[in-house]
Amino acid sequence: MFGLFKSNINKMKERRKVGKLIKELKHQDWKIRSSAAEALGAIGDARAVEPLTQVLNDKDEDVRLIAAHANLDETLREAFRLGEYNDASTRKKAMAKYRKYLWKDADCHVAWFNLGVIQSRNGKWQDAISSFSRAQESPQLRTLAAFAKLKLRVTNNEQVPDSDLPEEFRGENRGSLGVQGP
Repeated sequence: MFGLFKSNINKMKERRKVGKLIKELKHQDWKIRSSAAEALGAIGDARAVEPLTQVLNDKDEDVRLIAAHANLDETLREAFRLGEYNDASTRKKAMAKYRKYLWKDADCHVAWFNLGVIQSRNGKWQDAISSFSRAQESPQLRTLAAFAKLKLRVTNNEQVPDSDLPEEFRGENRGSLGVQGP
């Protein structure tokens, strides 16, 4: 069954049917959603940016990753690829690419988030917290970035003030995250 849908998605991609592919981002089957996200990324139409950003909250991790990658331009795709390496020197190249890109487009919240991930992997956790704070400005990344900051602070034995938490986890609700402190 998926093969039939996959061929339809490929036809939509070939014909650059952006509107139809955007509708497929809401399909019940994660394979269809991920294929649609991938096709939209290949087309590179600006109309797909916001719908792909919304898919960053998809229940399926594979769909979220494909949507994040699809929403990036070629410079960011290269930075993303380099950031996946396990050696610190290659990740430093990725950080440099993200910084260069963010110099031109400081409002690219996905780039801020990815930079934070690489910074944390390279032991630059204070820099990562700053990057995650910038990513938190995006409604779609707000909770994910807040959780990433929280994890870094707890891992590094730092107090986590309520103001750094999303509203739904403040005060009496802190316990649902397993976080202690002021």
